[in-house]
Amino acid sequence: ILLPVTTNVFAEITARVNRSTQDPQKRRELLARLVRLPENPIGWPQDAFQGFVDRQGRPVLRSTLKESVEPRGDPLRWKRVPQTERVSAVQDITSALSGCGFQSSEPLTAQFFVQEGQVVKEEDHLRTGDNTYKGGNIEALPGGLCVVGKSADTTDSQWQHYADQVCPRGNQIKAPAAWLDVGHTDEMMKLLPNKKNPAPCDFSIALASPDKALALLRSQPQQPFLNFPATGRESAADLNRRRSARGAIPDLCSRYQKIKKPELQRRSDRGSESVTKISAPTPSRQPASTENFDCSTLTNDQVLQVMSEDAEMKKYNELVQKTMNGFRDEMKKKVQEKTGCTPDFIDVPNLFEEKTFTDEASNQRRTEFGLSEETGRSILPSPTNSLSLGNTVITPEPGNQAFKDYITAEYSKRGIASSFQDTYDYGHTQGGNLHCVTNTIHICNGQR
Repeated sequence: ILLPVTTNVFAEITARVNRSTQDPQKRRELLARLVRLPENPIGWPQDAFQGFVDRQGRPVLRSTLKESVEPRGDPLRWKRVPQTERVSAVQDITSALSGCGFQSSEPLTAQFFVQEGQVVKEEDHLRTGDNTYKGGNIEALPGGLCVVGKSADTTDSQWQHYADQVCPRGNQIKAPAAWLDVGHTDEMMKLLPNKKNPAPCDFSIALASPDKALALLRSQPQQPFLNFPATGRESAADLNRRRSARGAIPDLCSRYQKIKKPELQRRSDRGSESVTKISAPTPSRQPASTENFDCSTLTNDQVLQVMSEDAEMKKYNELVQKTMNGFRDEMKKKVQEKTGCTPDFIDVPNLFEEKTFTDEASNQRRTEFGLSEETGRSILPSPTNSLSLGNTVITPEPGNQAFKDYITAEYSKRGIASSFQDTYDYGHTQGGNLHCVTNTIHICNGQR
């Protein structure tokens, strides 16, 4: 376990390990696994580098996006800025894992169409491919296949340039990621072990599914939609109440109140409840709401009402599901060709919304249907943005009991244990999740 942290943080982690068990032998084994690396300003380790096996079967690490392009000066001129912290991180890791025979290899380079020193306008949205050139955008499938997402800030030529560095053209699968805010493959799918199937078909593919999410909400209509377990610092009620004001939940709540506004208004007319005007949400202002309405009390049935009666949300998730169905068909076809296996897909529950972007000149919600580029985000933490370690999958705590029970049951059917990690505050609301904030290297000395 490699930790690029300060000496004080490392000391706190070792102290927590010491407190976690009374068994001296277990404590020594755990502490022996901790390796402190020099501090590094990388916020999302998954995006900084990717592990590969070279043609000689040796494990190698390759940093991503060796350079970025940023505007400088007046007039604005584009200047190449080396991403030295990523190269440095790979060097630190290969040094720390010298016993595993790791080597650093050539970085995964970007293809830029903006020339050094070129004068540009501030509002120019030049495609630099920044989201595509990340490790979180690369996933492997059996048969030597690689899944590389096509994000919105990338041209077809730039995507091909990147994918060609990952695996041969006959093994490439282009993931439809341009609709996502982050635009990464790990927001949509995850390769998992399947202990119930014999090799070489001992794998499953988890795939985001709005349809499965809606079915699970229907199965438990009276359960709370938000159901995060209590922590040592907050009760479950306080935690759910605080989180109902963050991420996509305020918008979901506002949509529900708009649907129920006539009923609530009638109650107000009878003097039982007062209602305030509900306006479209903006990044700088919380959505207006009916007075005394606690968004943390939304039930699964009330969210279902939004998904069926709010035309935008209904259409948006229908289009996401169609996108996932096409993605499933493409992966199934390629995996069957390369392995002879019919892949086992696990539909994991995930609902999405189209983010609203506003500025001072206009704060109107966009109402056109369709998956607009760089606008999609999951409402609850994405189950596919997870870690697969041995026989265990560590999944972001979904915050919904029906979702959690289903994931646990489906993984158990395949001989996989489930562990859940609460990532809502430091991962989900920041545009990433558990897979993004870690980077697992599955090969040591060429062995799986």
